[in-house]
Amino acid sequence: MRANEVLKRLNQIKSDFVSTVSHELRTPLTTMKEFTSIILDEIPGKLTKEQKEYVDIIEGNIDRLARLINDLLDISKIESGRIELKKALVDIADLANSVISILKPETQGKHIEFKTLFPAAALNVYADPDKIVQVFTNLIGNAIKFTKEFGEITVEIKDAKEEVACSIADTGIGIAPENLDKLFGKFQQLGREANAGAKGTGLGLAISKELVEMHKGRIWAESKPGKGSKFIFTLPKHGKEDTLRETIEEKIAGAKKENKEFSIFIIRLDDYSEFEEELGKDKAQKVFLPALAGLEEVMRSGDFLTIRSKDEIIVLARANKQEASGISARFKRKIKEHIFEIGAQLKKGFSYGYATYPDDADNAKDLLGRANKSCVQEREARLKKAIMIVDDEPELRNLLKKILRAGGYSNFSEAGNGIEALEKIKTAIPDLLMIDMKLPGMSGYEVIGMLKEDAQTKDIPVLIMSGYAVEIEKLEEYVKKKAIPVVGKPFNIEQLKKLVNYLL
Repeated sequence: MRANEVLKRLNQIKSDFVSTVSHELRTPLTTMKEFTSIILDEIPGKLTKEQKEYVDIIEGNIDRLARLINDLLDISKIESGRIELKKALVDIADLANSVISILKPETQGKHIEFKTLFPAAALNVYADPDKIVQVFTNLIGNAIKFTKEFGEITVEIKDAKEEVACSIADTGIGIAPENLDKLFGKFQQLGREANAGAKGTGLGLAISKELVEMHKGRIWAESKPGKGSKFIFTLPKHGKEDTLRETIEEKIAGAKKENKEFSIFIIRLDDYSEFEEELGKDKAQKVFLPALAGLEEVMRSGDFLTIRSKDEIIVLARANKQEASGISARFKRKIKEHIFEIGAQLKKGFSYGYATYPDDADNAKDLLGRANKSCVQEREARLKKAIMIVDDEPELRNLLKKILRAGGYSNFSEAGNGIEALEKIKTAIPDLLMIDMKLPGMSGYEVIGMLKEDAQTKDIPVLIMSGYAVEIEKLEEYVKKKAIPVVGKPFNIEQLKKLVNYLL
């Protein structure tokens, strides 16, 4: 046992060392790459043919060293368990095609023919698209590297009942039978000689194996020396629910081991077919993209995993019960921001909810059930919220209520001046304050300032209404940072409704 502990500790030291050194090497390498590019662009002066040839060799070796560093970092992350899969529903053929289009220029001059054998219909799997692209890149890149002129590379994808099988076959130099079992070890070259400059790091296949196995898949090779090689990897074809359950079970096991909490967040588009009809197919499918792009900002942590389909995004993240509430609210805001950017008015809405382990449940099935049960419809919840209208003109207050009632709102309170507004807020805090700046007795600026000084009222969303230019300098520094929106009088009704929908 002591020996095992020592070995684990030494392995961790090794992984930390590799990771640190690799990171440190990146900075000088980046500088070398940039200056080499400047020289090749002949910005400092013209190069002779011989000088350009030498600098091209330098650039090629810088690129090779960069690949080695990236591979070392990947291996280090895999060994230390720091790689998280961000799974989504993806068409495996689309991923393969994207890699082929990127790598095809490398075959120029070698006259290599590419063939693709893909199913007619989309074949979707739940996988991390970036990691599967990395696997395809390694395997197709190797096929190009070890295939001589006038050769052929065939990329095939098959539906194999419980799994999807992907194969990359080449007519290259092949692999000796005694070396097949060693292929997926680290730093293995195994005498596969290639043309000058084509040598790799010996880590690509080891990384590919780890990534495929992280997806619960398998990878192997078949080959005959002189006749070519075929690399095959599989990915489970089971559905989203199975994938999600397995992933949650893995998270629970990790959380138990480390005595940590984690939360499941769900954002789901309601009545997706109607949502798609309203926005159009392309816009509807892109609603989740800003939330995914800004996920690190929303999470304020890199420790999260996403599983996405066209109408739902599920996030598993290290967050306790208290943190989960804020994260869920930020998710909601991100989705709403984008819906407004693409011109929708939330006629078709979305639902959101969350559950935390171990507070809400201690097993995958119950935890997911609690998360689904907690989901509230954004539109339904929003229309119940309380709106306070503060203006000294009764007719304008009535007009605003009429406009907002047409949008489904019904919970209103009102005040004719600032003092009355503050008194009513003491009794019932509204979810949104719509306030004019020019009020008798106490201005809107003063009302906002007093609300922001009180911990109970400082976070009330505010919408300023004014027939005059709003004097921003009169607002406290805290309020300026909140970037309170302003609507001018007379109102642009569409803008008014949009802002109310966004703030609630």
